[in-house]
Amino acid sequence: MGLWARVKAYSRLHPVVLVSAGWTAVAIPGGRVCYLTLEHQPGEIFSTQPIVCVDSSGRELWRSKANTDDLGAELAEPPLAYYGPRHALIAAGGRFLYLYDPQHDHFARLASLPPGRCTSVATAQSAEEIAVLCEQAQQGAVWILEAVGQKWKPLSLAQGTAVLGWGGLSWGPGPKQVTVTVVEPAPGERGRKVRRIAAVNTSSGAIKLLTAGPDDSDPAWSPDRKRLAYISRRGAELWRGDGPPELLLENAERAQPSWLLGGDMVILEGRRSGLWRVPVASVNDR
Repeated sequence: MGLWARVKAYSRLHPVVLVSAGWTAVAIPGGRVCYLTLEHQPGEIFSTQPIVCVDSSGRELWRSKANTDDLGAELAEPPLAYYGPRHALIAAGGRFLYLYDPQHDHFARLASLPPGRCTSVATAQSAEEIAVLCEQAQQGAVWILEAVGQKWKPLSLAQGTAVLGWGGLSWGPGPKQVTVTVVEPAPGERGRKVRRIAAVNTSSGAIKLLTAGPDDSDPAWSPDRKRLAYISRRGAELWRGDGPPELLLENAERAQPSWLLGGDMVILEGRRSGLWRVPVASVNDR
């Protein structure tokens, strides 16, 4: 086996660095990954944040000239998601939800955002529904947009349950469920809180706890909605719905994972070295 063949075989079985500097990654069709990065322009004092898209090996495919700094974002890193009905990316920046058309390298306003600072955006798998997680007065709230042109609807939760405003958001596992990070009092420990991943029914607000905590966040469902990647104290973990979680990557950043659409790779943000591509065995491969 030649050197290049051995490298490819190794990368299919082990975590490898996809790009050395990037964050807020989102997977798009064709095994491609788009992310934000910093770019210094000659003669300019400040950096810009263009969107860069690469293939599964990290080879750059395109780099936007329009950048997210132009959105007037309250966040330094506006959240991104892939929006299937428009075959484009959406970004939550400042007071508006934007549609990014990579073919024409253009941002267009899609809808006004709910109140607060929106830290995460998620889209339904086979519908036009969009969910955003927004933080206001140190409280997190989930809002649902059933279709572009309609009004945002707040997601009501059971009394006493709080959503972590920066804890990430993922659509699933069911078509009428979103998954968030909830904050609850620790049993038997006065004043201490635990953070756990929970699925919330978008119609009834019913909650189903998925992880035990005590410090879990940033959930991301696989394309088949059978596996959940998230961040814990150990690093990035994988939960298959039964048994204990598996460790995917130590020292993962508190940033939401992103699945390649084939479901065999997870993109994670490392604390010291950019974006990692981590292979994940499917249920059938176990």
